[in-house]
Amino acid sequence: MELSIKKHIINNFSKDSEEELRHAIDDAVINYDDELLPGLGVFMLLFWKNADNRLKDNITRLIVRSIKEEKEKAND
Repeated sequence: MELSIKKHIINNFSKDSEEELRHAIDDAVINYDDELLPGLGVFMLLFWKNADNRLKDNITRLIVRSIKEEKEKAND
């Protein structure tokens, strides 16, 4: 049996409303649970496939800035 995390995540969230999905993402980020990271990765994959270049550029800048900020916090 082939396990596809992507298919599993998509199937689990396919009937969720925008509000339910937002809550799931917020919960994953707030609780910083490593078990939820694969789901966030699948969401990022879907987002990236459907985003235009301007949005991708904005997200990339935000991620780079956020990584730098997190690294600075860790070094304090």
